Amino acid sequence: MKKLAKITLLSTALLTILIGCSNKSSEKTTTTSETVKTTQSSEEKPETVSFFADGVYKVGTDIKPGRYYVVLTEIQSNNSEAYISFYYGTDVNNYKDYEHESLKIVGKPYKLDLQEGMELKFESVYEISSWNVSFFTDEDYKEYQSSEKK
Repeated sequence: MKKLAKITLLSTALLTILIGCSNKSSEKTTTTSETVKTTQSSEEKPETVSFFADGVYKVGTDIKPGRYYVVLTEIQSNNSEAYISFYYGTDVNNYKDYEHESLKIVGKPYKLDLQEGMELKFESVYEISSWNVSFFTDEDYKEYQSSEKK
């Protein structure tokens, strides 16, 4: 289980770095073992981030605060009832002060404003072998839409 957690963490960091490298801005990027942090002279802007492992993630640590399009971009399961249970709020571990979505349809967007201190929780339901939920910025969501139409 620890090996899977390490692989997942390293994969998330690599994916975040790759996404960060594809940005067209002149931002200076430094990496840590968990996330990519971007330094700008003014305010920090949201960056597209993908999640693909069950668990709880923190806004301000694992993802920057801001407005995002939340999209299930991949789900693989032999069970047609499979979905990702997605909780967001201030106390998702104790199921207090949270909202919930069942992410079932690949490509369906949910617009969400994330604030510092919020938590995100993902739970795969019904034997899912792999999944990916992306939090797109406005610009990156437009690119995602155009690439999906091709």
